[in-house]
Amino acid sequence: MRPFLAPFTTPLAYEARERVVLEGSGSFVNISGQSYLITCRHVAERPDFNMFLLNNQLPLQLSGAWENQSDGLDVSIHPISIPKTVVHNSASINVSHFSDAFSPVEHETFVFRGISGENTQYGFGTFQYGITTFGGQLVPGLTSEKFFGVGWRPAHLSYTLGTDEESKFQVLANNPQGFSGSLVWNTRFLEKKQSGQTWHPHDAKVFGIAMRYDEAAGAVNCIRIDQFHKWLFDR
Repeated sequence: MRPFLAPFTTPLAYEARERVVLEGSGSFVNISGQSYLITCRHVAERPDFNMFLLNNQLPLQLSGAWENQSDGLDVSIHPISIPKTVVHNSASINVSHFSDAFSPVEHETFVFRGISGENTQYGFGTFQYGITTFGGQLVPGLTSEKFFGVGWRPAHLSYTLGTDEESKFQVLANNPQGFSGSLVWNTRFLEKKQSGQTWHPHDAKVFGIAMRYDEAAGAVNCIRIDQFHKWLFDR
């Protein structure tokens, strides 16, 4: 999943007192041919964010107002325009990768990719960050009409196969603060296996957006996709 998700994600950061502060995570989305940045509304309260593109360390500043979902849900989008002279490997998620209903099979694996504050640093005029992909299952009792929770307990986290020793040493996984605004994907791995089909990363669908960490519940609380799909694409 990591190579598949890598082009879609950006940290959202701002400059303050000669340093760069991470506010949250965002994703690039294609809506009717226009690229947008999507994140949580509480992340998007600042007007002066920088975003960053894959394989390009130069920040690009956002300008103009964010568009918020009218019913008060914690979702915002912002149109973006990347100069053609900027070399990068970022990409926008097409509508086909968004589910329009919340209907996962039992025990399915969900993943989200973003940037936690504990994995960022600023030095020598450069904002350095590590983007991390986490996977987990739905926490029983947290799924409601609007929300769901993906399990996150630092003591129970483990590294995926293929993670090198340097990454294990460098990447922290104690505090998910900063993942707010990350899109949450249903891998559909079990769904495909149960139907006798071969699974591929591109089978995954966006099922929601990460909102905030509930330490007591051991979960990242998320907004269900069926609460903002129509607002996002029927425009």
